[in-house]
Amino acid sequence: MTILNRLPSSPEINAYKEAGVVLLPGLVTDDWVTQIRDAVEGDLKNASYSANRLFCDGMMMWKRDAVFEAYCLNQELPEAAAVLMTSDKVNLLYDQYLVKEPGGTAAVGKTKWHHDQPYWPIRGDQIVTLWLALDDIDDSTGRVEFVAGSHKSSDLYQPEGLTESDYQYSKNPDYRPIPDIDACREDYEIQSWDMSPGDILAFHGRTIHGAKGNQNSTRRRRALAIRYVGEDVTYYDGPGSYEGLKSSDLTNGEKYRKQKPLLREDTLADSVDWGC
Repeated sequence: MTILNRLPSSPEINAYKEAGVVLLPGLVTDDWVTQIRDAVEGDLKNASYSANRLFCDGMMMWKRDAVFEAYCLNQELPEAAAVLMTSDKVNLLYDQYLVKEPGGTAAVGKTKWHHDQPYWPIRGDQIVTLWLALDDIDDSTGRVEFVAGSHKSSDLYQPEGLTESDYQYSKNPDYRPIPDIDACREDYEIQSWDMSPGDILAFHGRTIHGAKGNQNSTRRRRALAIRYVGEDVTYYDGPGSYEGLKSSDLTNGEKYRKQKPLLREDTLADSVDWGC
């Protein structure tokens, strides 16, 4: 069953490269949005909660659910990642659903400003998240905001818990504190979009972003984020990254590679080499 209605266009690819983020409207088919919603609801018993249970997430569902596995590993989504990253090789890093329940405030359930790469045990430039909206999303439900162009900086910021009761990260002396974006928003080009189910936000691993809590009294904000990496990405076994993503099979500086084949060879798109 087809997952994507299309691949990113040339203007969308150029916007991604310039701003570090681009909205891809209507990318995922309605059938797959429905399937993923149902799969998220089925997995919520395994979710990690924080912020007074107004925010929850689940990771690595592709390892335990056939719907998530098919969505992450079918050739269509990795091919979209490949054209955005300009990479001939694509590896799945991990998948993560994020649910913001109604009834919070701007502060309660807030996702703090951050960029993702330091949270992950990797280094490189070809790193993209494909963030799928599963509900109508607007300012009241906590749409994601991005600092346009921030991916072009080589600075890496110290990971910290993104919500009130989150995982705590070890300190890395090479990382800086994240700037106080909210204290001087006028100094930054901040981009955000209302979204409909099936829309995708594609953003670079170093693009700074954050989101308010879900202040809507009735509507949820559900999303599924898939993180892919390309051929220039290497493994980084240093302090600060999430221990659950570290690998005993990779050494520091080694090319990042997947732990199992993504697809059977006879299903592969000619434009993407899955053997990384």
